[in-house]
Amino acid sequence: MPSPYSYDLRIRALKMIDEGIPITQISKLLKISRDTLHRWKNRRDHTGDVKARFGYQTGYNHKISDMKEFQKFIDQNPGKNHQQLDLATFF
Repeated sequence: MPSPYSYDLRIRALKMIDEGIPITQISKLLKISRDTLHRWKNRRDHTGDVKARFGYQTGYNHKISDMKEFQKFIDQNPGKNHQQLDLATFF
């Protein structure tokens, strides 16, 4: 996922909107989509700020939590590669 736009850029874009500059013009000038500008404006109107969200993408935990259970699984499936082991977890 791309990194979020900087906070100062968000503030600058919203200041331009507040000054009455059309969103289409701001979009072209700052190379930010109109939808993004509308989302920032709506977020500011609802929350009072436009800071980027963080902590919402936790993703999948790839760590092995139980090494003994993992070793048992490997022993039960000898000679299989990682793709075959992945399939073995579902059957």
